[in-house]
Amino acid sequence: MRAENASLKEKLKTHEELIRASQEDSRFLREQMTKLMEMVSQGHLHPPPPAST
Repeated sequence: MRAENASLKEKLKTHEELIRASQEDSRFLREQMTKLMEMVSQGHLHPPPPAST
């Protein structure tokens, strides 16, 4: 029983670390998207010209 508890605690710790890393990735992507949207709204970035067919 004790070994099972230790195994479960180790799995929980691993899951907590994965969740934390995922949250950090999500926050980073949100920040990047916000910066991109600000640049677009300020006219610093222009969409590429339409492809000529």
